[in-house]
Amino acid sequence: LAAVSGCEFELGDAEGHCQPMTLCFKLSHVRRELMPNWEAFQKLYKDGQQSGALSCPRENVLYFAHHDEDVIHFNTTRVQGKSAVDGIELSDAEVEARKQLREYIIWLRASVPGFEQAQLHSMGAHIGVRETRRVKGLAYLTREDFVKRSKFPDAISRCNYPIDIHCPTPGKSGTELVHMESSEYYEIPYGCVVAKDISNLTIGGRPISVDHAIHSSMRVMPPACTVGQAAGLAAALSSQRNCSPAKLDGCEVRKKLVEMGAYL
Repeated sequence: LAAVSGCEFELGDAEGHCQPMTLCFKLSHVRRELMPNWEAFQKLYKDGQQSGALSCPRENVLYFAHHDEDVIHFNTTRVQGKSAVDGIELSDAEVEARKQLREYIIWLRASVPGFEQAQLHSMGAHIGVRETRRVKGLAYLTREDFVKRSKFPDAISRCNYPIDIHCPTPGKSGTELVHMESSEYYEIPYGCVVAKDISNLTIGGRPISVDHAIHSSMRVMPPACTVGQAAGLAAALSSQRNCSPAKLDGCEVRKKLVEMGAYL
């Protein structure tokens, strides 16, 4: 909506590559007591890549125990070089992710103890999209704000999640993780959710006015939800007062969010 309305936006990193997409899935009928430890699992994964059994370019296999005793959740397919704002490329990404999923199941059954009888329990109805456009707003956050733990009087969200950049460059692997202490956080100011180029649009969720690095931190669900609440509140206040979101006092928006229970 912002793009077709003429708003300036950024897409991906400096080269225009967005973070890769991932199809998550769960396998059941797993005997956890037979599973190798983390280090041994990663060694088997590297062997699977080198043998050609696995085409996924991710540098490790990421998995989590599920509350059902025989289920393991995998957040580990990786599709690079496809744009989620292009319908054909998004469709191609879905195909590639399901190819990787099938490879994982075959490899796990054959090569990893505990997975001999593994079955597909569930998978995402849609491939997970980490990044597309970021709409330029009245304010703009960069990696430096993460490093400085920047705070703002009109902050509408706080974030403690690390910079978490899954390698966007096709043909390369790696994940950049930059953590901060659990007691620290940076704040997102109100201007990041107000489009600068048109007068009647606030931006909720992930595509707000931040750079590639900050986006990798605030793209997860808790900050995306708090940003959405702020954008919705600002839109409602603007409608009630018959003014543009840019004319609202961000400090007042913050105060009302606090009154509604926001952790600010």
